[in-house]
Amino acid sequence: MTGDEFQAAAIETWALRDSSEWERKMAHAICMLSSEAGEVAGLWQKCVGQGHEYDKNAMRDELGDALYAIAIACG
Repeated sequence: MTGDEFQAAAIETWALRDSSEWERKMAHAICMLSSEAGEVAGLWQKCVGQGHEYDKNAMRDELGDALYAIAIACG
């Protein structure tokens, strides 16, 4: 899947895809990205700061969610 294909698929599944309010769309995407970045940081902090085992699958999921937010922000 190319980046363009990923972005098109992300936008197709996004709840606000039909909204004409650009500011609302951007606010939603930016807040989602911030939230997902926090989840990525939280997973890393558990690994490095608390000695938990690195969970590659959880990290991949959270990074994927962040990528989704970026794709809709750029759409």
